[in-house]
Amino acid sequence: MTKQSACPSPTSLVTLAVAPITPSHCRAARGLLDWSLKRLALRFGLSSASLRDFERNRPGLSLADLAVLRATFEAANVLIGHAAWSDDRSGIGVWLMPG
Repeated sequence: MTKQSACPSPTSLVTLAVAPITPSHCRAARGLLDWSLKRLALRFGLSSASLRDFERNRPGLSLADLAVLRATFEAANVLIGHAAWSDDRSGIGVWLMPG
């Protein structure tokens, strides 16, 4: 029996499409960048409390805020999206891209 790797090879990536940003994506992206809530708030232009509430699944951020949050992460080379690989596996994830 062949053991499958936990993470598909980046070379077998077929598509990467934008996925809605969720509180867990926000936490994961901050973790990849080693950013505190305060640092993200300074870059994002909102209060730490607003971001903390979002990460705790509390309502408050508008669609425009979420678009700016995504752009903030993308400017730091973090992508959040739905990926599909050549072996028919897919999923939503957060990736730190080189650069």
